[in-house]
Amino acid sequence: MEHLGSLQSLTVLSLQSNRLTSARGLENLTSLKELYLSENKLLTLEGLPTSCPALTILDVANNQIRELSGVTAYPALEDVWANTNRLTQLPETLAELVKLPALTTVYLHYNHWAAAGGAEGEQEHRPVGWSVHYPPKPEELLSKAEYKRQVLEALPKLEQLDDTYR
Repeated sequence: MEHLGSLQSLTVLSLQSNRLTSARGLENLTSLKELYLSENKLLTLEGLPTSCPALTILDVANNQIRELSGVTAYPALEDVWANTNRLTQLPETLAELVKLPALTTVYLHYNHWAAAGGAEGEQEHRPVGWSVHYPPKPEELLSKAEYKRQVLEALPKLEQLDDTYR
């Protein structure tokens, strides 16, 4: 991906299903409007442009991302697709997303959102791949109704949450 940095006027980039473990090499793509990185093995958002004022779509679904820190570098974001990752802390995730004034669509389902006083501490001590071998207990997770309530309370202007239009 090191040669992508020279494509500074690129506006749409799809690197879906490439088994990427890092987004390094995308730092200079500051003209992007749409970025599709789903179906990879990304652990973080590190390597994405630190400033990308026109980015409206960020698709990082189906990766192994544990937090969405850094999305505030994209003030024009309208769509964030971060479903099916390893996100566990809904309040921290929402604290990032609430800073995006243009946000209308969010996909966050199929993450293991910890209930209040949740299981984060326990999860840190489980082996890698715990979600496959040691799924969280239902009482450790937010209910679907509570998840939806918290998201819509924090982001009242959303037009679409997951697969549901408002």
